[in-house]
Amino acid sequence: MIKEKINIKAALAAAILSAASIMLLWFTLFNIPFLPVFFGIGVNIPVLFVLFSYGWQSGLAAALLAGLFSGLVLPAEPALLLAFFFFLPALFTGWLLGLQTNSGQAKPGKNAFGEQNLPQFYPLPAAIFQLALIIAFVTIAVLFYSFSNADKAQAFNMVTSQIADFIAQKNFYNMPAQSGDIHNILQHLLPVLLAVSLALYGFLFQLAAIYCAMRLARRNNSLRRPFGYWPADLRLPPMALFLFIGLWLASYFIGNAAFTAAPTLTLCVNTILAVLAAGFCVSGLAVLHQTARGSWSWLRFLIYICLFSLVLTPIIFFGLVIMGLFATPFPSARQGRKPPLP
Repeated sequence: MIKEKINIKAALAAAILSAASIMLLWFTLFNIPFLPVFFGIGVNIPVLFVLFSYGWQSGLAAALLAGLFSGLVLPAEPALLLAFFFFLPALFTGWLLGLQTNSGQAKPGKNAFGEQNLPQFYPLPAAIFQLALIIAFVTIAVLFYSFSNADKAQAFNMVTSQIADFIAQKNFYNMPAQSGDIHNILQHLLPVLLAVSLALYGFLFQLAAIYCAMRLARRNNSLRRPFGYWPADLRLPPMALFLFIGLWLASYFIGNAAFTAAPTLTLCVNTILAVLAAGFCVSGLAVLHQTARGSWSWLRFLIYICLFSLVLTPIIFFGLVIMGLFATPFPSARQGRKPPLP
């Protein structure tokens, strides 16, 4: 990594923008449905832009200042949890992407964009894999901390009881419903669903923020590493495939017994599986972008329409996951087509 002095002006500007996004996210979280989701991507883009443009030290300063500014307005605990959830994965992944391998030796020849004599940086697939793992870790840590609080645990039990009573009254299963049994099931199921949803959101929006920040830094001619060609580079390494298959088989053979006997283990396994599935889904989208070009470009728009239609979303999601799984063992296919010059 190139060592640079901290750019105070850039770090301060990024901190103000990131802190404003955190505040907007928090103040709209319980008032405006779905809108806070989109503020999440704005939290990290300024910090990552500074990190990719001026170095990791400037990015770290921007993240610390953003956490401090948001803590002056928001309650201390939500500000700390939001900063931990957003900034820790962003800083770690940005640091990885700034690392130079092979002692910073230049790579001979040209890449697909005509750039030559470029230093070797940390590979994007390995960085994305570690981003997925740290998102899973951060999600699990945030949920465990939240549920360890007595007030939050009591509020969660109250919500669970209300949902259980609603299901029992509606009698969805055409049989005498027992609210206690339903409450017991929901008490184990809802934390898993919450963890999976939070991990998916965190991974997808962190990856989108990294892409946008690198794109902006490249437009600004300040990006330290080559931008590359993401449709060809956006893959997960084979280790992710082995981990995904191993965890999926373990969860399958353990079965429903561990669902109530070991809820913590179930939550952790499902969170990691969900975030890896999101990684393979994004990899499948990258394969689609790499192959469906020219006269086949309409296929990409059709897939996106189906993906956001909600009705076909599960089918398209699993189809893209399968594409990403099959693309993982074949890195040579990434250089199959040269991208157009930007």
